[in-house]
Amino acid sequence: MSKKLFKALCGALAATMLLTACAGGGSSSGGASSGAASTGASSAAASSGEKYTVGFVSATFSDEYCKRLADAFVGCSNDEVEVKALNGNGDVAQIISCIETFHSQKVDALIVQGIGNVPDACTWCNEEGVPLVFVNIKPQLSDTTKNLDYVYVGSSEEAIGAQLAEAIHIIPEAERVRPAVLIDVGYTHTDVCLIENAALTDLQSIEMGGAQFTGDLSFGLELPPEYAEQVKRRYTFLQEPLSNFEVVRMPTGAKRIDHRLIDYIMEARAQELASLLKKALRDMGVRPETRPAVYLTGGGISMMHG
Repeated sequence: MSKKLFKALCGALAATMLLTACAGGGSSSGGASSGAASTGASSAAASSGEKYTVGFVSATFSDEYCKRLADAFVGCSNDEVEVKALNGNGDVAQIISCIETFHSQKVDALIVQGIGNVPDACTWCNEEGVPLVFVNIKPQLSDTTKNLDYVYVGSSEEAIGAQLAEAIHIIPEAERVRPAVLIDVGYTHTDVCLIENAALTDLQSIEMGGAQFTGDLSFGLELPPEYAEQVKRRYTFLQEPLSNFEVVRMPTGAKRIDHRLIDYIMEARAQELASLLKKALRDMGVRPETRPAVYLTGGGISMMHG
């Protein structure tokens, strides 16, 4: 198996294990928790007759989540792939020592849940063609590691912080005593955030936003995307249309469009988004019928009439 493929499989494995640990699974005795990523790695290894060793450096075993994550990784070991975990003890020097230990053991891939400047200790991975994956904690790169080749599996602290700050700003404190919901509709995707007190306790992202509304109008009305965007904006911001028809003026001429057709297209996509939002809320443990406090933000779509 090529190093490129093995790197991709390690990234998929890390993503699977993050989900396993978040769900509370991942016992070191449970090989079934390895998921598709482990199966793919073992099949490739079996076909080539090789056995791979993956080193996982945990930030600390004293934290329940970190220990569960380490156990989940070790639980992926089988006849073709061996996963070893070392304890960083929450200390940068110890984490670097663990990385150096795996280097001396010549592991085939390295997965690090690191803190501080640990990427500086991982440059040997690129030099020796060893796939490098960081999980959970985004690496802090220095001038010497700014070109480091690695895969990151985890959330963005900046994005999470921005969502939390927006939620605290928009949702009154009294509403946050019980879980409240912030729905942030962007251009390419929609974020659904569950807020409790001053904490963001869950977040799901839906791959649908304003761009899909524009695309539907462009296709349904046979308009170039830039003019479909203008139609969408007028539909969004005008509470009541001035006439029964929308007139779109383009260099090729004017086009007269029935507002009922615009309503049909916009409402069809809005209903699809609403159904995805309901599913996301249920997946997060929120039942829409209990009427939780829900706040909608994200530019024009939050002001859409109806």
